[in-house]
Amino acid sequence: MAEDDNDPIDENERLADADVAEGRLVPHALVREWLKTLGTPDQAAARLRLRNVLVEGATSPPSDPVGPEYFEALRNHVRGE
Repeated sequence: MAEDDNDPIDENERLADADVAEGRLVPHALVREWLKTLGTPDQAAARLRLRNVLVEGATSPPSDPVGPEYFEALRNHVRGE
């Protein structure tokens, strides 16, 4: 089976290669080997998106401290109040 030009694995490989080029590491020497360990292309894409969100959060500045008022407002928002 020929690889599709829009293959999610290829897109994820490109994104992971960019991570490596920017100094972020992947757990295997070969990006394609790493991507194959992730499962299906949909799972690979979801995991890569999750990884990118986690990296973004880990490298972002700390937020302001939150207290009981924040959580009460959050509960009210979830309840639709």
